[in-house]
Amino acid sequence: MSRQRNMNLTLGLTAIWGCASSIWNTALLSNWLFLLTDSNTKVGIVTAANGMAVLLSALPVGAIADKYSKSLTIRVGACLTILAVASTIFAVTDTIQLNYTQQYNILLASMCLWGIVNGIVNGPVQALFADSCPLGDRSEWYSYLQICYLVPSAVGPAISVVMFSYMGANWEFDDMRMVFVTGLLIQSLSIPLLLGLRDLPKATAQPEDSDPSQSASKVSDKGLDAPLLTNLEGPDSNNQDIAVEGGLQLSNKTWLCLKQSHIPYILFFGDLVTALGSGMTVAFFPLFFKNDIGLDPVQVNVIYIVVPIVIALLGALLQFIAKRVLGRIWVSVLSRWIGLSCLLAMVQLLEVYDETRWYIYIYIYIYSLFLNFLTSLVLV
Repeated sequence: MSRQRNMNLTLGLTAIWGCASSIWNTALLSNWLFLLTDSNTKVGIVTAANGMAVLLSALPVGAIADKYSKSLTIRVGACLTILAVASTIFAVTDTIQLNYTQQYNILLASMCLWGIVNGIVNGPVQALFADSCPLGDRSEWYSYLQICYLVPSAVGPAISVVMFSYMGANWEFDDMRMVFVTGLLIQSLSIPLLLGLRDLPKATAQPEDSDPSQSASKVSDKGLDAPLLTNLEGPDSNNQDIAVEGGLQLSNKTWLCLKQSHIPYILFFGDLVTALGSGMTVAFFPLFFKNDIGLDPVQVNVIYIVVPIVIALLGALLQFIAKRVLGRIWVSVLSRWIGLSCLLAMVQLLEVYDETRWYIYIYIYIYSLFLNFLTSLVLV
């Protein structure tokens, strides 16, 4: 019962998170901060503070959750969510007593809180979800989790489009405020779900199976990167020296100085570089669309409606190509390079910008996001 409840609550939490953050955090926050400060630098400071809060809190949060209680750590996250929602709403609504500098400082502190909360949601909550998934069905449940994020991520901007169309499609505080608060109120619906998650009783822990015939299913469920650690050398394995490490069979063959045992570290480094690049770009795309391309809030939010839909519809095609044609590694590498090339093309096209062809930038942006996002799914 605890397992099923944890899984259902996590799916609901993910759906709320995807919908709410796509309303207030995707397109609105950066533009709100820019209107307050008229400075890209200060927008970057808030983004950096949010990321540093995630980074600095990740290890302590994970250690406390593992040593004491995941659900207790998650309940602390629920309390921090209350503070984060309240402080953010206060910053964007109390414009009578607060000047622009005070609003900015409160939003800066709020985003630090959101960073810690995001670390808890992406750490202990995800760990508890993984623990709760039945062995052999984990991939299926993670597919449900992905759907529960992608679909609401399109619903959130759709809500923004409706509200902006009704109030006026202008980048002004009065027009943005109601949409901002709506997203935060939806985000607050995640609090009871966080409070409802429970640690698994020790008696219900997955039993160790002594039947060797079922060892393969255990190996395949060790983690999401397990498929990468098998069958990379092709079907001919007669000359391979096999070492058992963490329950997975790893080849001793090398490429240059790299072995299969280095794969987790390579993936970690790749994700780290990607995260650094995303932190330097993602928060500024709404500003790019507003300041450089001249799009209004409705047009920008339509972009964020289309992105998850494109990812969901075309994701299966990339998975098929990875499994049947090129293989996961080559599809991942080519997708990443093409995606980066698209982003560079957007920059170069600004030199010959034509207002009548602004939609070209949108096509390139959506395509680049699709390729870079699907890279992570192909590697699963």
